[in-house]
Amino acid sequence: MWYNSTMSNRKKALKKPRVTVVDENPGWGIYVWRKADGQLFFDDDDNILNIPSRQFDVEKMKQIAEAAAHYGEPEGRGHLGRMGDQGCKL
Repeated sequence: MWYNSTMSNRKKALKKPRVTVVDENPGWGIYVWRKADGQLFFDDDDNILNIPSRQFDVEKMKQIAEAAAHYGEPEGRGHLGRMGDQGCKL
């Protein structure tokens, strides 16, 4: 094995890495449709009208509003349910 003087200085040259804390919830979730009375919009099979999305995704909000209007519930708003370890929290 060979050795030179720059190898002994290597430990001094190494710096501690920077650590960046990552947000636990980066804004992913499911937009669901809340009717004007505050109830979630279900179909006849008890499925909630939803679309996977990031928070504040205007295109996804528009898509769910169009779908709700198509299925007869134009009054209401999209609501983001956050994804977590136990599923989606509405």
